[in-house]
Amino acid sequence: MSSLGLDADKQQPAMDLAKDSVLDGIKSTALSGGISSITSAISGGSGSLVESITSNYGASLISKLGVNDGLAKTISTAVIPMIFNFIKKDKTPTNSDGDIKNMLGGLIGGDSDSMMDNVGGFLKNKLNF
Repeated sequence: MSSLGLDADKQQPAMDLAKDSVLDGIKSTALSGGISSITSAISGGSGSLVESITSNYGASLISKLGVNDGLAKTISTAVIPMIFNFIKKDKTPTNSDGDIKNMLGGLIGGDSDSMMDNVGGFLKNKLNF
């Protein structure tokens, strides 16, 4: 994150916010029956779900960490699509609803630690968190 201009003391909280933003966005979409939106996001790392999570993450960076609007946009537009691309490479789901539900596993029911720990490790390695 230092390569994106974020102060060292805000890097870990920013990573936690990214994980929470992705988790909350996927969970709420899954619970509302939006499996096709999740499939699209994971398959291509883009789409309305990714845009929504990116926007929410940027807003969280501003409101919770005091990051300025420009930096929040830079970070959110880099990090969130990167996370979805990581999930795509890590899990490689097919485009079936059943496979997406299986990939999400405990996410809908509550235990999302494994996937999000992988995301956290990815962020730490790729963005120097």
